[in-house]
Amino acid sequence: MRLLSHHFFFLVHQKMFWHYSKAENLKAMVP
Repeated sequence: MRLLSHHFFFLVHQKMFWHYSKAENLKAMVP
């Protein structure tokens, strides 16, 4: 059960990180 929750946390963190980096890239593209 602990492993499952850890995997879920990793997926959520990865998704948030990807979304954040994508937003940063868009912000950098727009002057």
